Amino acid sequence: MPIASSHALLLLIVVLLTIGCAPKQSAVRADLRATDTAGRVPALFDAADQQDPQTLAELVHALMDEDPAVRLFAIQALQERTGQTLGYHYYDPAEPRRAATQRWHLWLDQQSGQSSPATAEVDTQP
Repeated sequence: MPIASSHALLLLIVVLLTIGCAPKQSAVRADLRATDTAGRVPALFDAADQQDPQTLAELVHALMDEDPAVRLFAIQALQERTGQTLGYHYYDPAEPRRAATQRWHLWLDQQSGQSSPATAEVDTQP
């Protein structure tokens, strides 16, 4: 067997072994309160389809996460469920995000007596 073929075969074996040893994506448990982004992001996607008020509160909580990906998917899920952003931008500095998150908390308080996430009085979506 030529040397080039031997190296190609060895490389193929290493690649196959590496793929077989990699953690499976399905092993990551989707959880809005997970400590790692890999666990939170799939849960944020699922939360967009859920209708329970507790999930809305978890999404609002995620708006102040230090990971911008978590914040992005949280606001997308909230927008999908409510049709609004309340002026929240995941990429804003902490203070504007804090103010927008406070608007979301006020919105949640207003919704607590309602059965579905109706629109708030003011939508400051761009």
